[in-house]
Amino acid sequence: MHPLIWTTALAVTLTAAAPDFKIETWYDRGVELQEYRTFDWLSAPPLGTTARRLRGELTIEDRLRDYVSRQLAARGYVEDGEGDVDFLVTYELIPPPASRSSPRRLQGCRCAGLKATFNGFGPSKHENLLYLELRDHETGMPVWRGRALGVISRHEDPVERIALAVKRILERFPPDTAQE
Repeated sequence: MHPLIWTTALAVTLTAAAPDFKIETWYDRGVELQEYRTFDWLSAPPLGTTARRLRGELTIEDRLRDYVSRQLAARGYVEDGEGDVDFLVTYELIPPPASRSSPRRLQGCRCAGLKATFNGFGPSKHENLLYLELRDHETGMPVWRGRALGVISRHEDPVERIALAVKRILERFPPDTAQE
């Protein structure tokens, strides 16, 4: 096969396989997010998390929390569940509605976190979203938000897509305020 044809075919394949997330973020411009270093979760892990982990049975929620923690750690943030931290993390995963032909549901997803409102973006008519919100530990006020639309796909593994959505959202944290 001619090298140019192979390269073009590879590029088309990679483009076709790339998830089509729409990522949006917001942050409080009055807060110096670059000074934040430590984080914890707004809510405790769901009951039974430790037992499930010991058995190797992770839910979507367990995995989502792991993905967020790993992405933040890769950016130099330290998770500290015992002390005074800079920010708290919360999330909400809203899966697509189940259809008659595909009644698959995300097992283990409590869809907890931000409930139905997500100030900063306004009310959303969309489903199939992943929201991440970081709140100042002292005030409890949101300081950064990100969301990915189109997270779950019928044609792809939801666990892999959630991991990639978390990565793409957190690529924008902290925001580059020098480019504003």
